Amino acid sequence: MDADQSQVWQPLVDDGEAMRLAHTLELTVSFGEDFTGVYWKGPVLIGLSELCPRRAIVRAAAEIGKAMQEKH
Repeated sequence: MDADQSQVWQPLVDDGEAMRLAHTLELTVSFGEDFTGVYWKGPVLIGLSELCPRRAIVRAAAEIGKAMQEKH
């Protein structure tokens, strides 16, 4: 097994992984002084804000997954 394959994926604790997730899902991330806004214009419009950028991105990804499950 490759060393890279044995690492745990943790977008809640790793900024790089969170930003790759945002890029993969084509999220728009807006950074403010007291918030991070995340928006997605896929089949379902998602907009939310959090204090922690990584948490905002992961929450948006979860909402996208939830919407996809409800669609099927």
